[in-house]
Amino acid sequence: MLLSFMELIARGYFDYHDLFPVYVAGGLACSLITICAISAFPIRQTLAYFKQRRGLTH
Repeated sequence: MLLSFMELIARGYFDYHDLFPVYVAGGLACSLITICAISAFPIRQTLAYFKQRRGLTH
C-alpha cells in the first residue's frame, strides 16, 4: 500500500517516471509474499490432518 502511495506521489506531483521498474518489482514481490502466506495455511492443515490420521492407525 505504501508503495502505491509513493508511486502516486512521484508520478503525480513530481512527474517522475524513472522508478517504474522498482514499482513493478515491488508489486510482484508483494503479490508473491501474499500468495505464499495464503497458501501456507491449507498446506499446514493438510499435513496436520495426515499426521493425526497416521497416528490413529498405528
